[in-house]
Amino acid sequence: MTTPFERGEMRMSSLTKRFAAVMLCSALSWTGWAGSSSAAASPDQPLTPKVEWSSTYGHSFARSTGNAVAATSDGGYVAVGDIDEVRSSDSEAVQKGYVVKVDENGNQQWEQTVWIDEEDSYVYDFSLKEVIPTQDGGYFVGGSATDRSSRPHNVPVLAKLDDQGNLEWVNHYRVSGYVDSVVETPDHGFVVTGYNINPSAAAWAYLMKVDEHGNEVWIKQHHFSDVEYPMGDFQYFNDLLITPDGGILAVGQMEEFISEQHPDASLIVKLDSEGEIEWTRKQTLPGSGISANAVQLAPDGTYLVGGSKRLDDKMTVFVLNIATNGEVLWEKSFTVDEGSFALGELASTSDGFALLGQYTTGNYPNYHRQFQVYQLDAAGEFTGSLRLEVPGLLGSGTGTMTDDGGFMLSGKVTENNKQRMLLVKLSGQTEEPSAEVKEIRFANPELTLQIGERKPSVVQAVYADGNAADITGTATLTSLNPEIASVDPDGFVTGLSVGTTEIVAEFGGYTTTLPVTVSETPGQTAGRFYLDSEDYSLEIDSELDVLALFTDDTGHTSIVNGETRFTIGNPDIAQVDERGYLIGIKPGLTSVTATYGEHTFTASVLVVKPYIPPGQLDQQPEQPPVTESDIESEAPELPGQ
Repeated sequence: MTTPFERGEMRMSSLTKRFAAVMLCSALSWTGWAGSSSAAASPDQPLTPKVEWSSTYGHSFARSTGNAVAATSDGGYVAVGDIDEVRSSDSEAVQKGYVVKVDENGNQQWEQTVWIDEEDSYVYDFSLKEVIPTQDGGYFVGGSATDRSSRPHNVPVLAKLDDQGNLEWVNHYRVSGYVDSVVETPDHGFVVTGYNINPSAAAWAYLMKVDEHGNEVWIKQHHFSDVEYPMGDFQYFNDLLITPDGGILAVGQMEEFISEQHPDASLIVKLDSEGEIEWTRKQTLPGSGISANAVQLAPDGTYLVGGSKRLDDKMTVFVLNIATNGEVLWEKSFTVDEGSFALGELASTSDGFALLGQYTTGNYPNYHRQFQVYQLDAAGEFTGSLRLEVPGLLGSGTGTMTDDGGFMLSGKVTENNKQRMLLVKLSGQTEEPSAEVKEIRFANPELTLQIGERKPSVVQAVYADGNAADITGTATLTSLNPEIASVDPDGFVTGLSVGTTEIVAEFGGYTTTLPVTVSETPGQTAGRFYLDSEDYSLEIDSELDVLALFTDDTGHTSIVNGETRFTIGNPDIAQVDERGYLIGIKPGLTSVTATYGEHTFTASVLVVKPYIPPGQLDQQPEQPPVTESDIESEAPELPGQ
């Protein structure tokens, strides 16, 4: 089974044989953005990073690989890949998904295999490609397996584990494709996507949502070519994130293998919470293999998108900053003079962001692979390059930023003639201060917030020469009364109950405090409060989550369900809990009202009887006909009334 990086290597070898020309595109496509530029610094003079530790895993199996790693709340890491386990009955190797949890120093705490252990199962060759910590403290993993019920094809595989690695559930699904990106939704469900291919030599980009138990909620497939069924046209998403309004931002590519009739293009697509498209942006460059590979939410609420393209036999890496409506604010790029770069992760850093991936030179079968980190400032300008040589490196997985400013990387390596999962911890590259620290201080003298509200705090080091530097990420932060207000390692303070307390910051032997006051009722806040819909519809005995949203006067949108009070107009028709979950009780029309401080918003709620497919009508008990008296109706207040 090929990884995204291996697929990239195979694609790049064919790109040099294709004609490269820039074509003027439609209004929703681009050949260059206003404000785009190329960075002056050279990425081809990399530094060698300091390795804090490096370790391999899966030694009890015949083979193990590493495809992804994520940081955990306890300071450790969780990684996924696959293993080969030799059966004692027939000495045949069985490929299973593999999950391993390690502490901050790389010491293994537990490991788990993921597969479907059923005698009549027709799904084999499990491999995990992505992992994320979940809101309940566990872990969600995604990957693929081979379905051999008919003609063999790959299908998504998803699994949920608790915090100790115990498997809660594992499922495979009916759509063809891989899983390369997973996100958790506000309702504790999950949305996944990935590379897609099928026997018809064409594939549409897919998204799938499952609930917290792994049950399929919906599958959406989207097509971005002008021709409905083009041969050799593959379209897929590489990465996802949940947007502040509860929707989805997906990035990916269109790839043409047979002709130039449907040229290569990168995709940036905004979808609602149901997977329906709101807007699309395409950058079309025939024969370039252009792809949007990774997306990240910027600190100001906009989006950062990283990708690559190849023209004139040279790799160009680009980063876009786009607004929430899809407008491109800026584009920055740099050229890799030799070799190619496969982007696996776009990570935020203290002073900008980093592109983590794999740098490859040579030709098949003599590829030379290295870990690669490109560093950029907040404006997208190239600032540095780190490249790590690992003997026997077979491939790089995704990586992540660490709390101490370093990087955690995953991959697979040859060790004693066997393939092994590899994790590498790199230290952060920091400069010594130009002068000795004189004092530390909070940027603001005090902090006021309401219960449930979350605000940032900034700790600064003041040097003898008068300069100040942000040290929030490296200072030790504690709350003197965590029942009133809590503080996380990134400096975000959350109001929990009415009262006053202090946040204490410690750094290099210096200490400073920040007075915090938490009040009960927020006043009228400048901005717009609204729900994610003006009209809700659900069936009897079904649930539907309502998202309460607040857009402040700067344009930043936040989900505020935790600070919102929900009430229902007629509780005989529907009910709503404190989290905003609607429950259908009986057929009828009512309304739900949300109150956030002094803001209110009302939406209609329609409850209907469950739909019964025609083929199942004879399986249902006979129902009396519906009359007007069966439906209670209440005229809901319209938004703004």
